[in-house]
Amino acid sequence: MSTLKKNDWNQYVLCALGDRIALYLNGVASVVYREEAPDIARDGLIAVQIHAGNPMEVQFKDIQIRVLP
Repeated sequence: MSTLKKNDWNQYVLCALGDRIALYLNGVASVVYREEAPDIARDGLIAVQIHAGNPMEVQFKDIQIRVLP
């Protein structure tokens, strides 16, 4: 069973704290990553993007950004 809802809204959560990044799709962890290279920035801009694929329409709603301790 796929976590992705193809014809409905999906909840996507990105949690970045220090060198750790976790991505969740509809409550299921899809990526848990730790950046080990010390020269990679730990701060910067947040953006949404689509990677390669067929032409498609993507919509975003209810975007929230929370500063973590």
